[in-house]
Amino acid sequence: MKKIMFLFLTSITAFLFGCLSAPTSGMRIDDGTIITTNPAFASHFKAYRDTMLTTPEGFLRVQVRLENLERSNQQLQYRFIWIDKNGMTMTAAKPVWRILTIHGRNIVDLEASSPIQGATDFRLDLRPL
Repeated sequence: MKKIMFLFLTSITAFLFGCLSAPTSGMRIDDGTIITTNPAFASHFKAYRDTMLTTPEGFLRVQVRLENLERSNQQLQYRFIWIDKNGMTMTAAKPVWRILTIHGRNIVDLEASSPIQGATDFRLDLRPL
């Protein structure tokens, strides 16, 4: 009986934690167009690829302008995913989620530098907090 109860509680816990994870909205910005996997969440924002350059040492540096289209504050997490010249995600870069609050109808500039050399493009991932 204890074994059945343990399995039941374990499966309920796993189910609840699986349901609590927030979906990610991957945004790729191509010439001002946002390509996303979560249109409902992404519809609150407008993103612009502001600046992208490669440093003399070979690191990619980017700046993205993110606009909150809503009147209310939006809390979210974001991270930059770095992509190499072959279009492959650079898994050694280990992206970290960062927390951000954008006040209603405001614009913020997000800046990042690739942690390893060789990145030629990026993707911005957003998810609700």
